[in-house]
Amino acid sequence: MKKMRGFNRRLRLIAQECALLPDLSEAHLRRYHYDYAKLGLGPLHRFRHARHPLPQAVRQLGATYLLKTLRHWQQQLAPLTEPVYAAVWLADPDFAYLSQVVVGTQNRIEWYENTFGEAVPAGPPLPPEYGKLPGANQLTWTTHRQHEWLDAEDFPNGWPARLLRREHTLHTLDDGRAFLEVPRGWVWVGR
Repeated sequence: MKKMRGFNRRLRLIAQECALLPDLSEAHLRRYHYDYAKLGLGPLHRFRHARHPLPQAVRQLGATYLLKTLRHWQQQLAPLTEPVYAAVWLADPDFAYLSQVVVGTQNRIEWYENTFGEAVPAGPPLPPEYGKLPGANQLTWTTHRQHEWLDAEDFPNGWPARLLRREHTLHTLDDGRAFLEVPRGWVWVGR
């Protein structure tokens, strides 16, 4: 893999940004019944479609930031008397885009619990690079399959053979539109 120019400088900038924890927006939570915090790793967007994953040091910084944010938000959620869904989502391979801290109340609790479908007990456990981080062992982790939905309109000549060779499920809506559901990776949910 070609070495990224200015990687150490970007790593220092990410570490500085991760030191500042966002506050939970209680007004947003009361009004819309959810709040979230994403990583904001925009400068590293080139890793989204690369064959190589985001560097481990960056993923560990991001996961530490999310774990600290969850602990910080749990302190702010303590006075609430209603049920609350609070979790960290760590994704592979879309770590920079899908990994986040989410908090939901009322109807959002069920929505967040069903976002990734049923847990897959036979799936891979939480990678050790995240499990060793401070606070990770205090959460209960479940493994979920991440799926990508592909629209038939994007493939006018039919589904490519490379997609059909992989595990997949074909879905057809009532209006006749077809979608191909293809597993993309794993998501670990820590609650």
